[in-house]
Amino acid sequence: MEFEIAKNIVFSSFEGKATPMQQKMVEEWLAKSENTELYFKWLEEWERETPQFLPDIEKAYQGFLSKTALITEESKPTVEKQISSKRSFINAFWFRFAASVVLFAGLGLWFFQDKIQFEEHTTSFGEVKNITLSDGSTVILNANSSLKVPRFGFGKSTREVFLQGEAEFAVKHTIDNQNFLVKTPDALVVEVLGTEFLVYARKRGTKVALHKGKVQLHSIKDKQEKVLQMKAGEVVTMDKKGNLKLQAEKNIAVAKAWQEHQFIFDHTSLQEIAYKIEENFGVRVQIADTTLAQREITGTYQAQNVEELLNALEEMLNVQIIKQNGEISIYEND
Repeated sequence: MEFEIAKNIVFSSFEGKATPMQQKMVEEWLAKSENTELYFKWLEEWERETPQFLPDIEKAYQGFLSKTALITEESKPTVEKQISSKRSFINAFWFRFAASVVLFAGLGLWFFQDKIQFEEHTTSFGEVKNITLSDGSTVILNANSSLKVPRFGFGKSTREVFLQGEAEFAVKHTIDNQNFLVKTPDALVVEVLGTEFLVYARKRGTKVALHKGKVQLHSIKDKQEKVLQMKAGEVVTMDKKGNLKLQAEKNIAVAKAWQEHQFIFDHTSLQEIAYKIEENFGVRVQIADTTLAQREITGTYQAQNVEELLNALEEMLNVQIIKQNGEISIYEND
């Protein structure tokens, strides 16, 4: 398919004017992943050049009347009040219809705008992915995580990405000292100029571990900003209210172990390990009683999948592990 012809056909598809044959051509062309970015570029161009649909309510109303035979000249004197009532109803109907069109058009534009502007990198359970950003910065994305980055490169003012899950960042310094911002779902912003750090942003909370350089954290939850400066070797956790707590990291290797599919436990409770299994492998773990849940493990374990980690736990703790209906139950051995 030629470039100009493809563009014209795709634009016709946006306008709802494509023939069935053309629509099928667009669908087959879009099924190839290498065409996705070009598709969104054309969509953005078409949205800029195409004026929004503004319905002519009066014209539509007159058209509606012309297509109905509800009223004849002879019946006008006897049904005058009914006509007025029906006209009011029809006007109200078309007004609501027009409002709905504008609303759904706005929602659609918002949805596609996000898809156009950002590219999303995701990992499945048990997967670790290496990503190189347009500025040369690198990201190692842990399992069950997602990172949204600008699809067409960073702007001139800041470099901004959105993380949900866990990742390590190695940020490349720019000549113009351009800030790099990592934003999390719970309203934490990590601001850096050039450094290496880890961000953990999951349901249980948010944590930042700094390896090199300096970063500044902005907690903007409930529109009450809290700011904290970090130095290398420090870890900051954020609670549900947006409060930041600073502490020294005892062993930075523990925070980075997942990159090598390792689990490093230092007097770590079985309950904490159960949380890590669910976050990294997507399997829910039930522990039989609270005493067993508080038992601790120390050691380093290599595990590419959940079975390898469970085998190590079974051997170390001398427990019984049962897998049923997609869940794992851990019991004390009799």
